[in-house]
Order: sequence, then structure tokens, then C-alpha cells
Amino acid sequence: MLAVLGLANVLAWSNALDGAFVLDDVVHIVEDQKRLVEWWPLSESLRFEQRPMTFLTLVADHARSVADPRGYHLTNVVLHLLAAAALFLAMREIARRLEAPGADWIAFATALLWSLHPLQTAAATYVIQRAEILLAIGGFTAAWCLLRSMREGAGLAWRIATPIAVAFAMLSKPTALVLPPILIALDWMVSGDRLGDLLRRRGLVHAANVATWLLLIPLGVLPGLVETSDGPTGVGLGVAGTTPWEYARMQVAAV
Repeated sequence: MLAVLGLANVLAWSNALDGAFVLDDVVHIVEDQKRLVEWWPLSESLRFEQRPMTFLTLVADHARSVADPRGYHLTNVVLHLLAAAALFLAMREIARRLEAPGADWIAFATALLWSLHPLQTAAATYVIQRAEILLAIGGFTAAWCLLRSMREGAGLAWRIATPIAVAFAMLSKPTALVLPPILIALDWMVSGDRLGDLLRRRGLVHAANVATWLLLIPLGVLPGLVETSDGPTGVGLGVAGTTPWEYARMQVAAV
């Protein structure tokens, strides 16, 4: 099933390889190549708009393809395939735990619909928006690891892997800060445990997930905690004077 899922995505997104650099791609890749080459020391250069993991993938692409957009778009497509596979694994674990008939087919249909949906076009074909794909990889992997840790006799590795995957998502795009509460809700809905029992059994895992929020402080994401010469930084809400309320209304209109 994973092979079919991969083939369907290759057929759907292969035309993205011929895409050009657009919008922020031009600013951060074409016009700022020096930064992609001189990316040391880590304390300064890994801050790519508060998305260091995304920045590192651009550094790797630049080392291989320099300013040829084809190499960057190929990375986006490959990452999108990995995100679809991670979603398949997470959904299969959910369906199996709920003893749903045809668990593999449920997972396959979900991953196929998600990965081929037109709403994925920007993430799959717009280089800088790979931050969304990397966030998805981390989020889906975290969900899969959390669910696997709930199996009887599951090893400690699954519990350790869960916050690592959340941290990966957090360093890819700060909006991953919603993942820890989402994972608690997923645990509660799938396990059927009462909240007290849930926290007693997997509280350390969820506490570690929440602790990944601390990564956002040195990155200057949490408003008011870190200031630059331009004033406090945040999750893009300061752009063009946009307030949180205006931003929320904009998201409703976009959806």
C-alpha cells in the first residue's frame, strides 16, 4: 500500500519539478545565497525565520543544486511522500487500536486523500512552504510513536521518540506548538482512559512534549520574550500590523 501511495504522489506532483522559484523563494534562496553557504555558527545562521530545521534542508539543497530550482522542488516532493507515509502509519495504528475493520484500507484512503488534496499544492510545489511538510512529518510521526508506546510491552524507545518528533516539528515551523495538546486529545480519544489514568500512564511523555515549547524561546517566537532591533518578534502577527484577531479572521476566510 505504501508503494501505491508513493506512486500516486509521484504521478501527481512530478510536474512540480519544473517549477520556478517564486515569492519568498527568491528572497531566501536566490538573493540570500551567501547565508546558505556561510551557515556557521549555529547560534546565528540556523535561524531561518525561526525555522532552523527548514533552513538546514535549504542548506543541503544549496550544496547540491546551488540555484537550480529543480533540486529544491525534488526535495519538497520527497518530503511530501515521507509525510504521507507517516500519516499512513499513524492512521493504521489508530484504526487497529479501535479494532476498525479494514484498518489498512482506512489508513491508505486517509493518506491518499490528504496527500493528493489540492490544498497541499502550496506545500508540495512552493519551496519555502516545505516548512509545512516538515511540520507534518514531525506531527504524524509523533502521533504514530505515541500510539505505538500504548501497545502492551512497548519499549521505552517509542516514548522517547515521541517528544523528539514533536521537537523536530517545532524547529521546522513554530505553529507546531499546537501538537502537545493535540497529542493529549488523541491519546484520550483513542485509549479511552480517563484523563487522570492517562496522565499517570503516559504523563512523562506528554510533559516532554509540552517541554518542547521551550525551544521557541531562544528562537524568538513567543511574543515579548525576545526583542530585535525591529521590536518584539512573534509568529508573523507583526507583519503589516496584523493583530491576532485579524489574523484569525483571515484564516477563516482562507479556509
